[in-house]
Amino acid sequence: MKILNICLSSPFTEGYSYQDNLLSEYQAKLGHEVTVLTVTRTRDAEGRIVETSPGEKVLENGVKLIRIKTPGKLFSFLGIFPGMKKVIEAVAPDFIFIHGLATFAPRAAVAYKRRHPQVPIVADNHQDDFNTALGRFHVRLQISLFRSMWKKWIGAVNRVYGTASWRVEFARQVYGIPEEKTDILVTGCTEKYTAELSSKTRREVRGELDLSDDAFVFIHGGKLNSGKRTLEVMRAFSDLKAPGAKLVLFGSVGRDIADSFEKLLKSNSDIIHLGMLPGSEVHRYLLASDFGLFPGGHSTLWEESIGSGLPCLFRNYGGKMHLDRCGNAVIVDDPGQSELAECMNKVLNDREFYRTLLSGARKLAPEFFYGSIAAKSLETAGERIK
Repeated sequence: MKILNICLSSPFTEGYSYQDNLLSEYQAKLGHEVTVLTVTRTRDAEGRIVETSPGEKVLENGVKLIRIKTPGKLFSFLGIFPGMKKVIEAVAPDFIFIHGLATFAPRAAVAYKRRHPQVPIVADNHQDDFNTALGRFHVRLQISLFRSMWKKWIGAVNRVYGTASWRVEFARQVYGIPEEKTDILVTGCTEKYTAELSSKTRREVRGELDLSDDAFVFIHGGKLNSGKRTLEVMRAFSDLKAPGAKLVLFGSVGRDIADSFEKLLKSNSDIIHLGMLPGSEVHRYLLASDFGLFPGGHSTLWEESIGSGLPCLFRNYGGKMHLDRCGNAVIVDDPGQSELAECMNKVLNDREFYRTLLSGARKLAPEFFYGSIAAKSLETAGERIK
């Protein structure tokens, strides 16, 4: 099957572990001929958005990458990308996946489908109340435009996914997508959790960090800043005074917490900061840990941790969350220092409580492997619009 992923809503950077990259890669691993259509925006080695050249190439993972020129500010705001229709016709896909709801990609896809009615069209939504500035006039204007357009397009679209449970709700409430057309398609983890891999990696990583096998390791990472409540995590851990417990941190430290971070780090030898980790290394440290602490803003590390079979604490984002489906996690409404300390004490001292969490985490992990996610992304293949 020829699959076209249309990724026009954000910069596409080769080698990144983002949904746009990994979903197309794992679709190809399932044996399909996969093409990614994107624009010339990408990121350099420092993470800055830069422009590259239009053109075509085949990536190392076998996915074909087609870049069209990034349009000017007005067309970018309106989600209009000249040249997109021509690419769709040239690729002649059997399946179209549109990443992001705020572009005119559905119009071109629906026009193609009128001539090829057997071709499923699906889309996903990465926006939510937390990462979308709904209070800004230009954002409200853009959403109003695309809400009206989705009323026209949705009849020809098989499914609209949210990459988190609250993003499914955002698609319904903000873009007006009918509930029966929505579902969740999570972000996830590239390597499959297995007991053998976990045991092997645990020994290797703990050997590198000079940690004993029986040390209880809490882990917290990503962009370390006030939004992620990093200082609260460090202070709560320091209050524990639990022999044998360690706190492993990884990621860049924000300026907003830099001074306090350094003081806390120097005052507690049981807190280890690894600095920035390559995306390929993060999974190793998750596998080597015992409990994840994510009390702040959401990141894809949450789902990667679940895919690693790691019990975690997560902040409650409201509604029926996709993060806790079989007793694998602790969900806290507004986790501050005292709530974090209470949770840490419980997982350290209540063995039955922790065993239940660990069992649930290992049971849920396979649903967050990208092989499973890629297969689900194609579930509408051959499905007729009702």
